[in-house]
Amino acid sequence: MGPTPQGQLADFIQAGGTFGIGNVWEPFSYSVPDNLAIVRNFYLGTLTWAEAAYTSIPVLSWQQIVVGDPLAKVRRIKED
Repeated sequence: MGPTPQGQLADFIQAGGTFGIGNVWEPFSYSVPDNLAIVRNFYLGTLTWAEAAYTSIPVLSWQQIVVGDPLAKVRRIKED
């Protein structure tokens, strides 16, 4: 670990996390995934995890990695 501790996707998955988007190298600020897009498309929308994750990444490159079941969907019983 360097002088500034950063959260790691592998640590999150090991602690019980299910889905995540991580960076394999320090990204440019414009290529960081948009959390609002993930919430709108995955939790509130009808997209699968893979679809929602990749629509949240503004620039596809070697920088990001998506972890989780690509076909997973949120099943809501009722609208809140």
